[in-house]
Amino acid sequence: MSVSVISRDSHLLVLNRVLCNRVEYFLNMSRRHISNVWLHFTRNKERSIAKCNKCKKEYKTSGNTSNLRDHLKRFHAELESTEPSEDDIHDANTSSVTIPSFFKKQTAYDRNSHRKLELDKALVFMVSKDFQPFSIVDDVGFKNFIQLLDPRYDLPSRKTLTDVLLKRQYEESKIKLLAIFEEVSYISLTCDLWTSRSNEGYLTVTSHFIDTDFNMRCAVLSTNLMKGNHTAKNIAEEIQIICNAWKIKEKIVSIVTDNASSMIKACEILKVRHTPCFAHTLNLVLEDALSHKDIQTVVKKCKDIVTYFKCSNIATQKLLDEQEKVNKKPLKLVQSCPTRWNSTLHMIQRISLINNEITVALSTMPKAPAIITLEDYLILQDLILILGMFDEATNKISGNYVTSSLVIPLVCGIHRNLSSQKPTTPEGNIILQSVLESVIKRLFPFEERTIPRLSTLLDPRMKKEAFRSTNNAEAAVSLLKSEMAQHENNHVLLNENNRDEDDVSQNSSTSNSLFGFMEERINAKKRSRTDTVNSIIVLRQYLERPNAKSDLDPLMYWKMNGNEFVTLQRCVKNILCTPATSVPSERMFSKTGIVVSDKRSRIKPKNVDMLVFLNQNCWLT
Repeated sequence: MSVSVISRDSHLLVLNRVLCNRVEYFLNMSRRHISNVWLHFTRNKERSIAKCNKCKKEYKTSGNTSNLRDHLKRFHAELESTEPSEDDIHDANTSSVTIPSFFKKQTAYDRNSHRKLELDKALVFMVSKDFQPFSIVDDVGFKNFIQLLDPRYDLPSRKTLTDVLLKRQYEESKIKLLAIFEEVSYISLTCDLWTSRSNEGYLTVTSHFIDTDFNMRCAVLSTNLMKGNHTAKNIAEEIQIICNAWKIKEKIVSIVTDNASSMIKACEILKVRHTPCFAHTLNLVLEDALSHKDIQTVVKKCKDIVTYFKCSNIATQKLLDEQEKVNKKPLKLVQSCPTRWNSTLHMIQRISLINNEITVALSTMPKAPAIITLEDYLILQDLILILGMFDEATNKISGNYVTSSLVIPLVCGIHRNLSSQKPTTPEGNIILQSVLESVIKRLFPFEERTIPRLSTLLDPRMKKEAFRSTNNAEAAVSLLKSEMAQHENNHVLLNENNRDEDDVSQNSSTSNSLFGFMEERINAKKRSRTDTVNSIIVLRQYLERPNAKSDLDPLMYWKMNGNEFVTLQRCVKNILCTPATSVPSERMFSKTGIVVSDKRSRIKPKNVDMLVFLNQNCWLT
């Protein structure tokens, strides 16, 4: 063997030994774990006292950091997230540390890096949008899933998620909504009360407004815990606190609630116009119709049948089998619920649809309830015929678009269709007369209310043609003229100084012109017009135009034609922002039922508020 080969092998052996020594030294250094607690505490010279760098509180220490770490968790949760996990400590102290695992730990995202903040924000969005429990960050399966997706991302602790990340996202969204409110002049509210499964009362308040780009917006403002009795005074005080917090008290146009006396009185205390929920009033009409004795007997039969099938797996399977025999799509029965609008109608419709299969299934079951007879079936058909239009009306006014302008034409359409119905049973005729009387009593007054009548006129699809009474239509036109004059007067007062300056400069420039006298006469003629005259002319031009198509968004119409009807455009943002129902607030019942569930009935009210806020206002993120 040559000398050169021996020298080369010896050289490689030395290099390998040096590299092994370096790696061993590197791993030994990684095992010497120094707690990150000392990033937030400072020892005295005797090293017996540790002082918190943030709040200056002192603790005795002999090198143990348990009490110091507990201080960070309880008082500085945002700093606690920098503490290493138990797995990190184990990996640092164990003798089985490998080079790949060491470098993997070193490449974890910094807690202030853009990627880490982006992933934290996505985690909060998932938890709030899907109402996931905060404990999901402790679930083994979810941890494994995240580790496979991005090994460099360290999941925050449950405490960090609730006390830091959720709160941060809530504050950021709140700032954005406050900035939007500064540019909005008119806001309507809806509010309602509900009780959680932990027997706590909550008040949910939602806001509705038209933004600068003429989009209808809905934002949940607050879901506050109501302490004490739900009196009008307490409700008014809570709404006042919420409005002050959002700085919108002077911008409130109206408050939409149900017909509860406490809500109506609360609006009187706040000196804000109260608008009754149209969907709630429709439900009262349905209750009037179903209160007849003969109708209650048939409805009770339907409820008993549904209850029987819901309580028996064998009966339910038998019903599904009977439907498959006749090549029908298997359908389950729907139970009536007092708090669900039109749920009784949906129950009757489903029973009527599969009545033959229900009869066959019940005939083979023990202790089965009474079946639906032919007379009962005919009564149910009359009920569906009469009450079906109320379901359609409820669906039309429950969307996130302009709905207040639909109230009057819907009332007119309901009354007209009811008047033309011809039930086949005596009970059906009784129901029809009862519903017609209830419509006249409960729904006709909406045509005399300010918000619905003005909204109908300002909807280019409706105008005066949507009114049942021509007298009410003319009264609405007079009211809109006054409203326009008021807006015109306010606008003139705001710009009066600027207009005077422009007139002075214009007179000086045209006084030497041969045709200056004509411009002076024109300007004088403009000034002589009163605000009322201007309103009459503009409103007449608008009303004389052909009605828009039924599928047109009225807000888009005013966005495109606002320059021709400037004063009317200002009225639109004031009037059309009011919803026809308090459905947005009442939808929070089911939403918060997911949040405050049996499995987490001890969730703090402040966390309920933040979760509901982020869930409903995700368009802000």
